[in-house]
Amino acid sequence: MWESRERYERRKLEALAARVGALRAEMRRIEQGGLVARRAAGARMGAGVAAAELHFAAVCEENRQGLLLELQERRKTVENERVAQMAVYQGVERQCKILENLRRRQYDVFRIEETRREQKRMDEIFLLRRGAGGREATEPESR
Repeated sequence: MWESRERYERRKLEALAARVGALRAEMRRIEQGGLVARRAAGARMGAGVAAAELHFAAVCEENRQGLLLELQERRKTVENERVAQMAVYQGVERQCKILENLRRRQYDVFRIEETRREQKRMDEIFLLRRGAGGREATEPESR
């Protein structure tokens, strides 16, 4: 049961890490798009640009920055969830290791006790045979 719980918690952790990675990639993509747009706007500035185009570029940049802020907030939230999930996963992993160690110790104790029981049976069989063999040697034959 604990191993499946450990797998479940690890998968949740991996999913959160993937979400953080996807958000970072999206942020990089948007930043690259902004960089390309700023370079293009700078190149057009030398050739003379209409005020509407400047206004449009400013609105686009503002939207990009707003989107980046939103993505940063989501990334922080998901990162916090990932950190919390990491703690949960580590706790479950620790419990699994504790249970595995207990199981191993119990098995070792069982094996030792079983070995003792087997030795006791062997000793009893030996004593029974020895006892039976000893009587046969001391009793006269009645034929």
